[in-house]
Amino acid sequence: MKIEQIGQKLGLNSFHDVPKGNVSGFDYYVTLVNIDLLVKMNFIVFVFNKKLTKYEKTAISKAQGLPIMRIESIGLQENAVMLPLKYGFKRLEKHQKHLDKLAALFTRLELKNLSHCPFCGNEDNDTYGKLKGIPIAVHKACVDGYVEQVETHVETTAKTVKNLPKSILFAILGAIIGLIPTILTLSIFSTYFALLFALIPLCSFYGYKKGNGPRAAYVPVIITVISMIIAPTFIVLMYMMVADYEQVTLSTLLGDPEMMSSFQYDLGISVLFIAIGVLIAWKNIYKQTHAQVKKDLKELKNNN
Repeated sequence: MKIEQIGQKLGLNSFHDVPKGNVSGFDYYVTLVNIDLLVKMNFIVFVFNKKLTKYEKTAISKAQGLPIMRIESIGLQENAVMLPLKYGFKRLEKHQKHLDKLAALFTRLELKNLSHCPFCGNEDNDTYGKLKGIPIAVHKACVDGYVEQVETHVETTAKTVKNLPKSILFAILGAIIGLIPTILTLSIFSTYFALLFALIPLCSFYGYKKGNGPRAAYVPVIITVISMIIAPTFIVLMYMMVADYEQVTLSTLLGDPEMMSSFQYDLGISVLFIAIGVLIAWKNIYKQTHAQVKKDLKELKNNN
C-alpha cells in the first residue's frame, strides 16, 4: 500500500508529500520503512528538539510496548522515535487512544517538537528539507553548507583504505564466531539447525565495524563473500571429520551416492540460509555505509 493511501486511511493531511498528524500539540508523520530487502512496515514518527535521554527512551518504549520502537536521528542525534503501527486501519479508535497515551507521556517528559533549524539552532526557517523521509524546517544556506561539508568528508574518507585489511580480518573472525552456535548444536544434538547460518553475516559485519574500516558501498559485498565462503567451508570440514572418523578419504566418503546426496543437500542449505542472513542484514549494513549517507544528502538537497 502506498504511503498516501496509508495517510488517507488514518485521516491525515499531506505535508510535503508525507502524511502528517497532530496529537495534543505533538506533530507526527507516517512513513514506510524497509526492515530488510523483503519486509516493509508502517511507522509513526515523532521528531523532538533534542537528543532523547536513556530515561526518556525507556519510558517511551514501555508506553509503546510491542511492536518495539526504533530510535532515529533526524536533524539531531537520536531525537526521533519511530513506532510501528500497533493497530490496523479497522481499529482507528484504539490507534487514537494509543496516540493520546503517548502524547500524555511526551508532555510529562517535557518534550517538544523540532521547530528550529537543526544546523544552526535558529527558528526563522526559510524552507523545508527531508531527512529519512521526514520534512523538517531548515535554512537553505545551512543545508547547502552542511551538504558541502559532509560530501567533502565522505569523498575524502571513501578514498582511504586505512584499517581495511584489519577490518576484513575482523570480519572473517566475526563470521567464524557466528558459526559457534551451529558448532555447539552439532556437538550437543549431533545435528545442526540451518537457520543458525543466518547469524554468520551479522557477526561478520559486527567484526568489520570493530576494525574501524572504511564504510564504503562495497562493504556489504565483502560481508556477503566472506559469509558465502565460511558456511560451505564448515560443511566441507564437517564431512572431512566424518571421513576421518570412518578412516577413509573425503573422496571415498563422497563416492557413496547417499553420502554425496547428503553432502550436496547440506551444502545447498548452508548457502540458502547464508543468503537469507545476508538479506536480513543487508539493509542494516547499507545504512551504515557512505552509500546511505550520499542517499540522505541527495534527498536533503532535492527537498529544500
